[in-house]
Amino acid sequence: LKYAEPDLHLVLLGDGPQRRELEHLARKLGHDDYRVHFAGWQDDVWLYLRQATAVWVTHVVGGTTFALEAMAAVTTVVARKTTDTAAIIRDGENGLMEAFGDPVRMAAHDSALL
Repeated sequence: LKYAEPDLHLVLLGDGPQRRELEHLARKLGHDDYRVHFAGWQDDVWLYLRQATAVWVTHVVGGTTFALEAMAAVTTVVARKTTDTAAIIRDGENGLMEAFGDPVRMAAHDSALL
């Protein structure tokens, strides 16, 4: 997506346990074209959600509040398929569900959304 969408920016919200690893990977992959932004923990995500083309809900447990906030902002939700997210998202109707073990399929969905 980086090469197909030159105006694309990835904004990551939160301070999860993998943030440091993700920051390192983003710098490594985007050495001369850094369009990955780490916004950290945000009390009010509404500003980010209103500007987003799509929102990934990557929680292993939970994530439903964030998904519902994204839906309220009329932003497409691509969620990790868990018991929690499956309770509110109907794949293909009000969001997309992914196993998150298939990055190629995720990129294909995102490319289609963009």
